Amino acid sequence: MSFRGRSQAVALLIAMLIVCGCGKSGPAKYNVSGVITFKGEAVPDGIVQFFNPKVGSSGVDLESDGSFDFTSVGGLETGEYQVFVEPPPAFLSPPQMGGPPMEKPKEYPNIPQKYRQAATSGFKVTVDGKKTDLKFDMLP
Repeated sequence: MSFRGRSQAVALLIAMLIVCGCGKSGPAKYNVSGVITFKGEAVPDGIVQFFNPKVGSSGVDLESDGSFDFTSVGGLETGEYQVFVEPPPAFLSPPQMGGPPMEKPKEYPNIPQKYRQAATSGFKVTVDGKKTDLKFDMLP
């Protein structure tokens, strides 16, 4: 095979890899959305986390109506997940010289301690593309 023939063969192989991909495309992912409530009322602040020991944790911010949507992170892999809700992070800045003292972080009573960890929340869901609009109601 001549040099020109080899370079054409290499170019064809590269083109095929680009078009077909390099093998495995990865596990199936599905969009999951839903609403987090506390005693039936929307939880407007926080982060909903879906935890699976094999794939880790993925979280998204809650909207003002308590809704969440995993589209922004590309969806979730199939599997069993424990669901929990974290309060938003508290960002406190130290007081400036002569400035006001730091504010106490908000308590978020609408996110009880039980629901702040995967192991204690009791919320579980199977992500498989069949049911993607979920509702979780936290109780005191």
